[in-house]
Amino acid sequence: MNPGGRGRSTLRRITAIGLTSVTAALAILVLFAPSVFSTVLRGAGLWPHGDRYTALYFTQPGSLAQSSGSNLQLPVAFAIENHLGERRTYSFRVTVGPGPQSQRVVRSGVLTLVPGGSRVETVSLPRAAGRHRLVEVRLSGGDTISYWTS
Repeated sequence: MNPGGRGRSTLRRITAIGLTSVTAALAILVLFAPSVFSTVLRGAGLWPHGDRYTALYFTQPGSLAQSSGSNLQLPVAFAIENHLGERRTYSFRVTVGPGPQSQRVVRSGVLTLVPGGSRVETVSLPRAAGRHRLVEVRLSGGDTISYWTS
């Protein structure tokens, strides 16, 4: 018998068991906790950061269609979310008017968001019963959301 051979054999077995265990743990992580897995690899610089974007949307779009019939204020709430992976300053402008070529600014502002941060802004617009109007929210980068009141 070769005592040195037995030691190498045991070392190979331990290495194989260790690699199998690590592989099984990674497989379980990928299958049952993919976000944790991607976060760990992303932190190590081994996973792509994915899409980077800014989200701009109306927070209650269903209420926007109910704008007719009263001369009261119409609250318009919109959200900006920063998914760019870095701190970002946004300029926004809310306009209203009878069409795209004849808009007037009713509110503008500047806000800074950290990565993953979001902010909801609410603007009160006077309702105009019986008239169609275009309401737009535009960011300095060109992103725009809009709707027609009735």
